[in-house]
Amino acid sequence: MLTDRLNKFQDQLQQDGKESMADLLSLDDMPELPWFSSVPQTPAGPPSGSHPLNKPSRKQSIAFDNMTAEELSDTLLAIDLKYFRRIPFQEFHLYALAVGPTDHTPHITDLINFFNGLSRWVQSVVLRQKASATRRAKTIIKLITTASELVHLGSLNTALAVVGGLQSTAIRRLSVTWSEIAKQKIEVESSQ
Repeated sequence: MLTDRLNKFQDQLQQDGKESMADLLSLDDMPELPWFSSVPQTPAGPPSGSHPLNKPSRKQSIAFDNMTAEELSDTLLAIDLKYFRRIPFQEFHLYALAVGPTDHTPHITDLINFFNGLSRWVQSVVLRQKASATRRAKTIIKLITTASELVHLGSLNTALAVVGGLQSTAIRRLSVTWSEIAKQKIEVESSQ
């Protein structure tokens, strides 16, 4: 179980004299998330980069327009959890000792690549809405709601990837779209 792996990793850090790093892994203040118990455990298996058939399929697609923000956040959380659960305890230890990704941490590298890919996907979803600033604004609002839901679910890594995509230069330069978001926010606040 993930909790056991984190506790072992925390113990190893304390044994190595890295108490400050071990304190960061404390699960004492972690809220109990009801959805977490329903996610199946998967074994670590071989690194995804070791064989072409083990790599996640690039053909998977998330139908953004057909999903609510809550459904989207649940889907992104499940994908993130899938990557995170593949990381064996020893790889966390190697990553901490090496202070960054190496050839010996392929699962962590996969998680980092997922994070970067998700940020690029967020940008493409917004920029693909060429019809009007209003459609782009609705898309951005949906993504902000998704990020908020991810924070609520405790998936800070995925939430940060979504927010990172929205903070990219290409998205920040859409001044007409951001002014449209401000108008929609005012309309929502005045209707409440």
